[in-house]
Amino acid sequence: MDDPLTRVWIWDRLARIFDGEIPDLSELPAGLHAISGPIAARLDALREAIAGSAPDDVRADHVRLFVTARDGVPAPPYESWYVDGELFGASCRRVEALYAAQGVARDAEGGQPADYLSAELEFLYFLARHEVAARAIGDAAARQAARDAGAAFLRTHLARWVPPFVARIRAARPTPVFAAAAGLLEAAVADRDSP
Repeated sequence: MDDPLTRVWIWDRLARIFDGEIPDLSELPAGLHAISGPIAARLDALREAIAGSAPDDVRADHVRLFVTARDGVPAPPYESWYVDGELFGASCRRVEALYAAQGVARDAEGGQPADYLSAELEFLYFLARHEVAARAIGDAAARQAARDAGAAFLRTHLARWVPPFVARIRAARPTPVFAAAAGLLEAAVADRDSP
């Protein structure tokens, strides 16, 4: 995902899906048609899964996988759960500090900790949008700073915990939408050009 507009679109849609929203992916922006490889295949699978799934089934699976389940949540969507072995661990505080360093203030009443998957994806979305804006005004230094910040965040945070998170989703036998969303998340995080 070398193009920042593509990253903006992908990070936003993934954040929304893992937050329980079912975005319309039937129409892709023109630039996204240039995506190839694993990300393109995973995006196509997600589009097909959403088109072929009942919204109520997707919402129920979201709750079962990430919110509450009789035998425990199969895939807690928090970095500190995987990295620190507890919620609100040191990883959460490190993420909060990185957000603050970029001028991002989180609402204390927002309901989710800073290391919640959708919050981390929204941060990558924020950085990619800054890269797009810097490109638009011709500020090469700001563009590179936003790209470097995204790459560093991806490498030091999401890349550390998304693989076991995705494995837990797969082990829980998700419906097609979350199976496909997990695949796209995995591919996007693994993409070398993907800050």
